[in-house]
Amino acid sequence: MNQPTIISRVQWGALPWATPMHHIDVAARDYFFNHYHGGIPRHDRGVAMAKEIEAIHRAEGWAGPGYAFMVGQDGVAFEGRGWELVGAHCPGYNTRAVSVCYAVGLDQVVTAAAKSTGRWLRDEHARRRGGKIVTTTWHGAHYATACCGRPTQDWVKAGMPVATLAPVVVQVGRPAPPAQKPSLVKDGWLGAATWLALEQRLVAAGFSTVSPNRVSALQRYLNAKLGGPDLKVDGLGFRQDGVKYLTVAAVQRWVGQPVDGRLSSPSSTVVRIQDRLNRGNF
Repeated sequence: MNQPTIISRVQWGALPWATPMHHIDVAARDYFFNHYHGGIPRHDRGVAMAKEIEAIHRAEGWAGPGYAFMVGQDGVAFEGRGWELVGAHCPGYNTRAVSVCYAVGLDQVVTAAAKSTGRWLRDEHARRRGGKIVTTTWHGAHYATACCGRPTQDWVKAGMPVATLAPVVVQVGRPAPPAQKPSLVKDGWLGAATWLALEQRLVAAGFSTVSPNRVSALQRYLNAKLGGPDLKVDGLGFRQDGVKYLTVAAVQRWVGQPVDGRLSSPSSTVVRIQDRLNRGNF
């Protein structure tokens, strides 16, 4: 298999890292993770694809793209953390794994070209740079998330086969247990227990909340559910000060409340959120 095109950070115009980065030798990593975008990406190839992921991750408060590489549907890979920088893609595995994200979401299928590049990166990690057997896996096998989507997950389970190469031996970690339905007191207060239950729902739906700013994940989730994107993913707009905010209004539309963009304390909107989380259908 020929080496795919890999565009360096300098070549695609990546922003400087927002915080200091840490190095770890690729030979010390024993996992190869497969990810997807989550929602349907606006761009499935090219610099725009890399820039989109960069913008999402920086809005989450990260230093820049959290994946080692981002692979477009044309098979071209863009360097994120690369081979040597600690990732930001799965708690507990950021120092142990090389990670690849494919520019697909929901149930979209990765193209043959993108699969070929993903397989090359996997083999480059295991055989040439790492020189050892690595555990080939996907995000949802180790964290409560739908990532990397059912079609991509099935491909990984099959051994990441491509036309010119036989499947690899795939080893996966124990899948995360299914998320339990919360038992929230429907008191209308947006407290820690309600936020935790909401974050668990977002993670299970494939919208990461590993960030100081959890509102960004909620905004992406609402855009996907309401047929957006209508909300700017900026991490703002979920405040309890009585002023109209677009994110609050979107939540009200989603849970079937009157839409006024206001969130009182206590709030009937939060009661509806708590009720739907308890029933598992937020």
